[in-house]
Amino acid sequence: PPEPKLQKVALAPVIEEAATEGLAGRPGVAWSLEAPRDIKAVADPEHVHRIIANLVRNAARAIADQPGRKQPGCIKARVRSDNACVRIEVSDNGPGLPASMANRLFQPFAGSGSRDGSGLGLAIARELARGMKGELELTSTSGDGAVFTLRVPAAD
Repeated sequence: PPEPKLQKVALAPVIEEAATEGLAGRPGVAWSLEAPRDIKAVADPEHVHRIIANLVRNAARAIADQPGRKQPGCIKARVRSDNACVRIEVSDNGPGLPASMANRLFQPFAGSGSRDGSGLGLAIARELARGMKGELELTSTSGDGAVFTLRVPAAD
C-alpha cells in the first residue's frame, strides 16, 4: 500500500462518504453513523476511506447474499475517542463469519468469503491501518452479525 499522508482528519465526513461508496447498489441495506461531528484523528483520509468502504461493502454483500433473510439489513458505525486513540466500530446484522474464516480473514488470498472477492480487501485494509500506526481487527462475530474495529491515533 502507498505510504500514508498523516494529517488531522475530521472522521465523520470521511466515514459517510466511504459508506456511500460501500453501499452502492445495495438500496435495501440501512446505514447509520454515531459520531461526534468534531472528532478528529491523525490519519490518512484516503486510507480511512478505503478501509471503511471495504468493511461496509463486505457487510452489505454478506447481508444481501444471506439465504432466507427476513429482517432488513443494517450497518452501523460508532466512533469513540479517548486521549490517545479513536475507535471506529463497524457492525452489521448479517450472518457473521464462520470460525474457520475468521482465523484467516486478514491473510492475503485466504480471507474472502465471497464468490467474487479476491481475498485481498481485508489484508490491504489492515496494512493501511498499521501504516497509520493503527490496527484493524474483527472484534466479534456471531449468527447475528460481525463487528470490526479500526483504531487510529487521536488528534489533539
